[in-house]
Amino acid sequence: MRKNQTPPTPPSSYPRREFLRKLGWAGIASWALPFQSCRRAASEAYPNKPIRLMLPQAPGGGTDIEARTISSYAQKYLKEPLVVENEPAADGRVVMSRLYRGTPDGYTIGCDSQPSLSLRQYLFDVDFDAKKFSYILAWSRITQVLVCHVDRWQTFPEFLDEARKKKLSCGLPYIASVSHFAGILMADALGMNVTWIPFGSSGPSLAALMGKHMDFAIAASATALPMVQAKRLRPLLVFSEEPDPTYPGVPIPSELGYNFTQVPIIRGAFGPPGLPDDRKKILEEAFASAAKEPEFLAWAQKTEVHIRPLSSEAFTQAILELDSVILKYLHLLKQS
Repeated sequence: MRKNQTPPTPPSSYPRREFLRKLGWAGIASWALPFQSCRRAASEAYPNKPIRLMLPQAPGGGTDIEARTISSYAQKYLKEPLVVENEPAADGRVVMSRLYRGTPDGYTIGCDSQPSLSLRQYLFDVDFDAKKFSYILAWSRITQVLVCHVDRWQTFPEFLDEARKKKLSCGLPYIASVSHFAGILMADALGMNVTWIPFGSSGPSLAALMGKHMDFAIAASATALPMVQAKRLRPLLVFSEEPDPTYPGVPIPSELGYNFTQVPIIRGAFGPPGLPDDRKKILEEAFASAAKEPEFLAWAQKTEVHIRPLSSEAFTQAILELDSVILKYLHLLKQS
């Protein structure tokens, strides 16, 4: 085309694609296609495929059982399966790091016994910030219990007397678990020297204790209950500021004159940082509805799981508060 020459107007019989090619505009049309795809993706219904729920514990522990149970009800509201996957490698650090770096599309989320994420963050070299996960909903708040084999001590003072004289071994779900943190606070306050033994989850830990492979264990109260009811294990102390009706007659620290910080177990779901608000809301409502299901509540009552739902906002705030407690006692964690 000569300088200052006006571009030709295509006649109706002239193919539009050929006209654009002649003027070099065909690339513009193809360049616009990705934006159309983005608009279609943004308008897609969520969820439209199965959702993976990643657990950093081995099967059989309290977190695993709770996650599988509530997921069976939540998926009814999501209208897509919730697939629970266990990846306990490296005390759960690998799977939580992968979740943190993952795409925040709502199709891969996690579940843990909090504040385990903060504990892992400060105790190990990890590439995630626990405060930045997208917290969806917490459904339960659980105390912890110190148990021993029925052939050992009868009371906590008897246990403590021996624990102050020699080093004892304690079974845990994993290092940097809430049970581990509770044990550290107790040992520091009461002058105990303990060897901490991780098992991947509470189930194997309690099984090892029944086999007398260690001296005592700390676990979620609901997880230890069946073995206590079967008279295989004896509860000596409940880690709580108030008596736990699950264990009538079992003392809490303040009743014995001991004063050290109590850290509850909070179980719930969370996603990678940046999970879109609309998808987080859908997940929150599904888990909240599941936590109200009569059959789920009946299961929780039977198994002594205390249902205490926390909204996304309240769950996030609870994590921030627990994080500050961990920072206060971080020196004890690093010494353990």
